[in-house]
Parts: sequence; structure tokens; C-alpha cells
Amino acid sequence: MTVSLGTILDELSSLTQEPTTAATTTTTTNAPYMYSELWTDRNASMSESEPLARRDPNVAAGIALAIISLLTVFGNILVIAAVTSWRKLRHKITSWFVVSLALSDVLVGFLVMSWNAAAFTIGYWPFGRFCAVHQALDIMMSTASILNLCVIALDRFWAVTQPFDYQSKMTRKRALLMIACVWIVSCVMSFVPVLSGIHTVDDAQDTILANPPKCDFILNGIYAVLSSCISFYVPSIVMIITYLLIYREARRQEQSIRSQNRVLDNNQKGEHKAAKTLGAILGVFVFCWLPFFVVNCILPFCKECISGAVFTIVLWLGWINSSLNPLIYATNREFRTAFKRLLCKKQFLRDRTMEYSTTVTLLMHMGNGKVDSNKNERKKKAKAGASSRQSAPAHTLTAITEFVTEESLKEECEGETEGPYPEHNIGPRLAKYQSDTEENLTPTTEWK
Repeated sequence: MTVSLGTILDELSSLTQEPTTAATTTTTTNAPYMYSELWTDRNASMSESEPLARRDPNVAAGIALAIISLLTVFGNILVIAAVTSWRKLRHKITSWFVVSLALSDVLVGFLVMSWNAAAFTIGYWPFGRFCAVHQALDIMMSTASILNLCVIALDRFWAVTQPFDYQSKMTRKRALLMIACVWIVSCVMSFVPVLSGIHTVDDAQDTILANPPKCDFILNGIYAVLSSCISFYVPSIVMIITYLLIYREARRQEQSIRSQNRVLDNNQKGEHKAAKTLGAILGVFVFCWLPFFVVNCILPFCKECISGAVFTIVLWLGWINSSLNPLIYATNREFRTAFKRLLCKKQFLRDRTMEYSTTVTLLMHMGNGKVDSNKNERKKKAKAGASSRQSAPAHTLTAITEFVTEESLKEECEGETEGPYPEHNIGPRLAKYQSDTEENLTPTTEWK
């Protein structure tokens, strides 16, 4: 009885081990990259008494990758919250494209980077048949991130080169249509080929759809080249040409304005600063993704040319691009202010209090700081003429200081109005004062 039971156990053991061995052999043979060289069976040589860092070095790397994934998700959620919570950003069409980009980056961090970090840490793919869907999501989100950058570049190009027609041409309907096209193209380029199996070699599709021990990318040559062109090379060429044209147009406008002894207005300055910010995004994007797509086109034709470690490094370098975009946004003053509103509300209120106090002082010195709580008194002062502009009565100062209190600033920060007293809002008057000051300081003739 004992011998029979042992024989049965041996047979069951052989049945459970043979498919795994075969699957492992197939995956390693067809894909000598991704994680196949890094995911080796180290358990046989491990000693339970060894420290964790020495026993399994991939654990430290996996933890680092998990931290990058969390930072990617947090940073891009912060970008989305900044745009949706602040009307000044929410009403800009460009911000819609930024939200679409941040959404794709959030999904890269949550659905792509986190799963790979877990698999990298434990040494095998623990999510079974989710491998095929995971690969499709990887291609889709990465493609969407790249195409969103391309759409943002085109939007900035039209804003800088056609400033008078931009508002009428770039409508909300057109912006939503462009965003929808980005996601539709990304979905078609990912789920259709992956789930149908036309993206990989024939003998690897069954392994991917089954219960693979590793979730390796095994692309055929045609799909690798075609997807790389659509997802990276064509958008990159469009972005590079677009930003070169933006740079040339910005220089032309600055030279034209200087030749006429004028200064850039606030809208032109904002467009140029936005172009510089997005130019930085383009540079980081090319640096992060170019190595991967070069390797991606080489591997199907020369598997021995690229090691598994190199493929893993360039793949994660591309994903890290999604975590760097929020850092680049932080260089933009509007996004920096929005981030401060969300993360440091008390500090933001103190800064705004100081800003309003300084503004009030400037307006009072210029004679524009009189804000009366009583409309009848304002009418009488208007009839009195210029003599009423020489001194500010006590109740005027009281009315001004009313809207630099903490409560009023909270209303401004959390509400939909530009200030707690729209009829007394000092924002437009401050802008006019700054504009008048710039005009007064601008020389009418060139210095010889």
C-alpha cells in the first residue's frame, strides 16, 4: 500500500512539473531578453540564514521600482487635481491635453510599472493569464502618453503661430475629438494585435494566453517596426519639427517687438513660457524612450545582440518618463501655484496675504486704492473731482483690508470667483497698474 501511494505521488509530481519546464524552455528560447536572463532559479542556492539583500538582489531593485511606480501615480494624480480644482487652469484647452497625458501616465504607473515591479521582485510572473492583458495595457498606455505629447506640441504650435485664430479654431469639441483619437489609436495598436496574436511569433502566443511563468515580450519583426513607427518615430518627428517652428516663431516675434520698442504682453509671455516647458518635456521624452525603441526594432532580427539586462533597463527608462513629466510641470508658475494650493494651503494663504498687502500699498500710492463700502459715498467722491484722490479716508483702508483676511483668501482659493469681492477685485487694477508701469518705463527712442 505504501509503495503504491509513493508511485502515485511520483506520477502526480511529474505531471505538474513537466508543463512548467516546457513552458520555461519555450519562453527562454524565444525571448532571451526582458526578464529571462534576470529571473533565474536562485532558490536552490539560497540559504535561509543569509541576509535578504545578499540572498536575492532583485528584491532591492524591485522595491526601488515600486517606489518609482508610486511616485509616478502620485505625481500625475497631483497634476490632474491641480487642473480640475483651479479654474484658471481648467478653462485652458491646453490643460485638457495635459490631463489626458497625466491620465495615461497614471495608468502606466498603476497597471504597468507596479505589476512588473512585483514580478521582478519575486522572480516570476504571478498573475497568470493576465499577461496578455498586461502586455496590451503596456503598449496602449505608453502609446497614449507619447501621442498626447504630440497633440500638446501641435496645440502649442497653433497657439504661438496663430494667436488671433487660436481661440476660435481650438474649440472644446475639437480638443475632445483630438483626445479621443489619441486613445482610439492607442487601443487599436495594442489590444487588437495582442489579443489576436499577430504581434508575436506563433509558438509564443499559446504560452502567453495560458499560465506563463514569465510575461516576456516576444514581438515579430513586422509588428515591432510598425508599432515603433506609429508609437514613437512618427510622433517624435512631428514634435521635433513643431518645436523648431515654435522656436523660430517665438524669436521672430521677440525681434519684431524689440524693433518697435514694445514689450511682450502677458499672453505672449505665457505662450512662450509654455513652449519652453513643453520643449523640456520633449527633450526628456526623447532621452527616455529612444533607447527602448531602437532596441525594440533590433531584437526581432538579432536576439543575441541585446541582453536581458539591457532590455530591462531601457524598458524601465521609458516608463520613468511618466514620472518625470510632473516635475517638469513644476517649473511652470501656474502649475507651481496650483500644487502649492493643494499641498500647502496654509502657506499659500500666507503668501497670498502678503501679495494682497503689497498690492494694496501700491494701489494706494497710485491713487487707485480707494474702495468704499458705501456706493453713495463713491458717487459723491467722483463728483468731487481730483481733490478726492489726494488722500484715502479711514473707512477706505478698512474696506481694502477686508479682503486680505484669511477667511476671504480661503473663499478665493476654494471658490469659483477671482476674489471674495468681485466688484472690488484688485486683480484687474493691479494688472493695469503693472501694464502702465511697463509702458512708462519703456523708452520711446533707442539709446545711442
